[in-house]
Amino acid sequence: MKDFDDIFKQRLEGYEMKLPASDRDDFLNRKATRERYARRRRNFLSLAVGIPAALAIICAILFCIYLLSKAS
Repeated sequence: MKDFDDIFKQRLEGYEMKLPASDRDDFLNRKATRERYARRRRNFLSLAVGIPAALAIICAILFCIYLLSKAS
């Protein structure tokens, strides 16, 4: 007995979705815009997380140096 996935793939074999040129161009423009904004969001997020993390590491190192110099 055939699996559902096999039947589904067999029915879709050779199927090609055809869109009118205007719909295809609109789809590609929306996709490009989504990708552009997603990239920008990732850049802001990496800065918002990266800068405070770097400052926290630097402060921790300086505090350790301060404690070591005070103990001596």
